[in-house]
Amino acid sequence: MRLALHVPSAAGSRLERAASGLAARGHALRTVGDAPGPLSPVAGLPRAEPGDEVDVVLAGPRAMAAAWWAARLHARALVLSLSAEVHRRWGALERWAWGVMAGHGILDEADADYFLERTPEAERERFAIWPAPEAVRPGAPAAPEPSTHADTAVASSTLAIAALAEISFIELPAARSRSNAGTYETSNAQPCFKHT
Repeated sequence: MRLALHVPSAAGSRLERAASGLAARGHALRTVGDAPGPLSPVAGLPRAEPGDEVDVVLAGPRAMAAAWWAARLHARALVLSLSAEVHRRWGALERWAWGVMAGHGILDEADADYFLERTPEAERERFAIWPAPEAVRPGAPAAPEPSTHADTAVASSTLAIAALAEISFIELPAARSRSNAGTYETSNAQPCFKHT
């Protein structure tokens, strides 16, 4: 999947760490906005160039800048790392940007009630919960590999749901029967096996 990370809003966050894990898993990740700092886990990743296109934009808790980058890069979906504190300050434009992009969010468990109280039941699948911080076992490495980190797994699942939700709104042309279609052929696809 082609991804863009809005660096200014995600710097130092769980989303930034998860994005580095997604890149390690093979996703094509580009950074947008300010360049990441030298100690950032995404510091060595390429920057988005004019004409680049992505499938999903990842960003921190503000929807407006992320939606602007999503429009510029022709993204079909938006995934934000949400917080109740920042969401309370969203104005009409932030809410509009979230709605236009049919945004998906990842939030801390402590903020779950805040978002669930304000979200219609039909839209609650747009949220995922960050996992509880992993306890460090004695003798274990201080931090797991980015690609196997629990935050990366949650981000990966959220990306898949966001991308599938957007694809489900694409209207496909109706299948037409070929004039010489046999009994079991109902589309214009070539038969791939013979019935016995």
